[in-house]
Amino acid sequence: MPGDGGAGRSGWWTVPESVQNRAMYRLRAADRLRYFLERQFIKGAGYQLLVVAGTIGLVSLLGGLLILPTGEESSSEAVWWAFLRLTDPGYLGDDEGTWRRTVSTMLTISGYVLFMGTLIAILTQWLTRTMRALEQGLTPITVRGHVAILGLGSRTLPVVAEILGAGERLRQFLRIGRTRRLNIAVLSERVDAEVAQRFRRYGASGRHARDIILRSGSALQTEDLHRVNVADAGAIILAGGVFARSELQSEDVATIKTLIALRDEARPRRGRPAPLVVAELQDRRQVPVARAAYPGPLALVAVDQVLNRILVQQLRYPGVARVFEALLSRQGSHRFHVRDASDFAGGRFGELQAHFPDALVCGLVRPDGDGFSARLNPPAATRLQRQDRVVLIAATHDATEPRSGNRVSAPVAIAATWVPPPSPPHRLLVLGWNRRHVALLEELAGRPDMPVEITFVSLHPAQERTALCAPALADVTHVQCRQIEADFVVDSELAACRPEHYDSIYIATSDLIESEQEADARTVVGHLVLSRTLATAQKRPRVLLELADAGNASMLGSHRDDVLVPPLVISHMLGQGALRRELLAVFEALLQRDGADLMLVEPDSATEPEARAGDVATLRTHLLSRGLLLLGWLDGAGALQVQPPDGETLPAGLDVRWLVLSAGTAFDAP
Repeated sequence: MPGDGGAGRSGWWTVPESVQNRAMYRLRAADRLRYFLERQFIKGAGYQLLVVAGTIGLVSLLGGLLILPTGEESSSEAVWWAFLRLTDPGYLGDDEGTWRRTVSTMLTISGYVLFMGTLIAILTQWLTRTMRALEQGLTPITVRGHVAILGLGSRTLPVVAEILGAGERLRQFLRIGRTRRLNIAVLSERVDAEVAQRFRRYGASGRHARDIILRSGSALQTEDLHRVNVADAGAIILAGGVFARSELQSEDVATIKTLIALRDEARPRRGRPAPLVVAELQDRRQVPVARAAYPGPLALVAVDQVLNRILVQQLRYPGVARVFEALLSRQGSHRFHVRDASDFAGGRFGELQAHFPDALVCGLVRPDGDGFSARLNPPAATRLQRQDRVVLIAATHDATEPRSGNRVSAPVAIAATWVPPPSPPHRLLVLGWNRRHVALLEELAGRPDMPVEITFVSLHPAQERTALCAPALADVTHVQCRQIEADFVVDSELAACRPEHYDSIYIATSDLIESEQEADARTVVGHLVLSRTLATAQKRPRVLLELADAGNASMLGSHRDDVLVPPLVISHMLGQGALRRELLAVFEALLQRDGADLMLVEPDSATEPEARAGDVATLRTHLLSRGLLLLGWLDGAGALQVQPPDGETLPAGLDVRWLVLSAGTAFDAP
């Protein structure tokens, strides 16, 4: 029940002691004035100048009142006299009389503080804030037909390098966008001199420095998208490594949220179509959701699917990872190119090579709904349609120019399609753990012709890994999985895993380590420990290393192991796909399960002795008769030769393997 009042009580309600203390506290007049000045100063330079001007006026009025008793000036003249002494120290020696000189000296000293010191400080701070705001890139850009990259992450710099070095492909993009100059607008949460220096170190220097426009903001904030003018962009790139990930939220969730924001911001308007969006996803299962988020032209690159299919091909054809990195990164000597094939409409695919003597014809791209569909090494009798594009491999885009007047050669008839021998049971040791390994098991589960025994070694709890992998291996008998909990950078623990008993070893980059450099450091040390462990092995397994940064490859020293740098492959697909969307269909066809496979085959199993004794032209014709398209070869030292000239002599040696494309499928009949 309430009491009857008393100290600190009001009826039945007790007044807190803190309220009593505040009631007893009274602000002084100086505190109130200080609070008023503080509120004005935080409003900006304009209000600060008004406060200083008011203070100068009050001091001038006070100085004028102090000299009025001398009787030499009127009240207005006295205030003006004080204002001149306050603002100009040059009047200090012009006054006579002790009192006037005393007041003049006080006003001059006050002028140094108020008029000169405070005014200069306010203007300096205002100018500094203005320059800092301009450097942050908060002003929306006015260019059109540009490439907008949303976010600054591990893929951004390689993507920019891909675009800047695209050559003729970039000029085609500019012609389609009806713009004369390349502009790459990068939206970054932090814009300063350090960020600009990172771009300069990666090739965006000299004449390319003006092509980069940095804007401050986050791709997750809708209002920040206006700063890079996504509505008028020629292409928008959403690269990986931008958004933070956690156990409850993947990076793909933030990417899809950005696609939803782009749905409203980058909609068609003023007769311009919606811009093409090229987005990277870490999990291929999010592809349907991402497609529903953005109704415009959208190209998606699923990282786990791309890398796992490269790894599966590496298991079937050891060394093919080198080929993928050479063809799907800017470090290779040859690239895929796409050219219009309308001039050859009605002809047959097998007749195209005669028109392109400086390039290698390897497929076709055809419009398919709102996208494209590619076929690599299709049947030679495939008829070309007017909207088809021809896929070529060449060192430069100029080499893909067709030659008029060339003799049209008849397609080589396929006598008997070559079928690769069945894959024997393969034993794979995976050192390290990341989220892509579950998708790897699902990829292997979908290939019943590849029996695999796979062992994962990681410090991640084996019980948790087993639970994650169990759904992918349900009702699967040709894939056997084992989990070992150990630290593979320790000699004794790695030796206990018996790595010499495996056919292949894959050192994976762990995505459990936030820093890419720290992850690569663990990979490099693991490779050194593995090399020491296998030093006395009678047969060394094929080793594939995965690095997050291409610059760390030099730390591996001289070795014959295969190295795969996923950021280079993914950034190549993103950058080149944004400039020429048809190329993404080519990349997808190269990595899909069905269709033409990129293979390294033994000469004895794929060719006859007389074909190996001739030149490249003889070998190419012989392989075409078996449904195989010769791309080049890989020698025992790991040197890759792509698109050898017809008259070149074939290499001798038992370690040489032919790089071929198997027979692909035909387009569906219209």
